[in-house]
Amino acid sequence: MFKKVLVSLFVIGFIFVSIVMYNHNQEPSREDVFKSTKKWSRPATKVLFLERIDDSWLTIIRMGHGVAIARLEENSLGLWRVKQLLSSVHYPPAADDEEITWGASGDGQGNTYYFGQIINPKIKRLTVENKRKIYDDVHLFNVNGDHFFFKEVNEEMELPINIEAYSESGEVIYSSVSPVKK
Repeated sequence: MFKKVLVSLFVIGFIFVSIVMYNHNQEPSREDVFKSTKKWSRPATKVLFLERIDDSWLTIIRMGHGVAIARLEENSLGLWRVKQLLSSVHYPPAADDEEITWGASGDGQGNTYYFGQIINPKIKRLTVENKRKIYDDVHLFNVNGDHFFFKEVNEEMELPINIEAYSESGEVIYSSVSPVKK
């Protein structure tokens, strides 16, 4: 009897460890995002983007009247969930938004996230500038014909913030702090 119990526990343990190991070898899926947000007040209605950027899995999701970028995390069982909503913008863009729409948020732990939608198709490069530094390594995403940008900065948000957008030739098309002559 003791042997049967011991063998049964071993088999159950082996199966459990096998499942966890299998899960840890899987990348996150759109279904993981939907499951993770279904109890939110505004759950994801569409997953527009899901990719590994640098060392993080990021997703762009449609929720209510907005689009948000979020970070996914794998738990100890190998299951993926949305860990942190990083930033969001209104979607679709307002009629008077001609170039880009953007937002910035901080997490209270020394990180700032810049995210937005690029409306003008001539925009090919963006920079984010705060009081201390200009960041030119902004990630640009083409998602089913919509264009988005994202930049994570490992420092507290400092005002003023300037988002500048450039054409392929380097011409400034948009600046969030000073008008651009057209």
